[in-house]
Amino acid sequence: KKIKGTEQVFGSISDAARKLKIRRADISDSIKNGSPVKKLWKFERLPESADLEDEEWIENFRLGILISNKGRYQFFNGPRIFVGYGRHRVKIKGGHYQFHRLVAETFLNENQPIPEGMQVDHLDEQFQSNKPEHLRICTPSENNQASHDRGFRKEKDTQRPVIAKNLKTGEIREFDSI
Repeated sequence: KKIKGTEQVFGSISDAARKLKIRRADISDSIKNGSPVKKLWKFERLPESADLEDEEWIENFRLGILISNKGRYQFFNGPRIFVGYGRHRVKIKGGHYQFHRLVAETFLNENQPIPEGMQVDHLDEQFQSNKPEHLRICTPSENNQASHDRGFRKEKDTQRPVIAKNLKTGEIREFDSI
């Protein structure tokens, strides 16, 4: 969702909060009631664009929301319709969900939950892209091997030392990773 701030446009409430060092709740309140934050910033939602070219919406039966093949979702909250791009985790109907898993279950798994122990692999390693053609359901070992084969996971990335500090004595010790 695009959030319009004074002279600036942000990709999300979290993005605006991080860059302006303002609480997300204060930005949400500003959007709801039109009041400025810290007497300096006033926020409003930019209108959502119409369907993207070749966009197809399918209902996710488990949650009763619509998910598109362009990696967007929409759900109804009273008279309002929310449309947004899923990034990482989304809060829907009181629950938190990893959006790429919702896209995968809706488009790749015949609208059924992903089996326990299975993962969703981002084939292009672009974790913000939730288009079904960029995802696949696989085992954890297949996911790790694919990331390694694509050059995104190197051996050195799995071996990181751990540093521990004793809070009473101030002693610092380094340990090899397991």
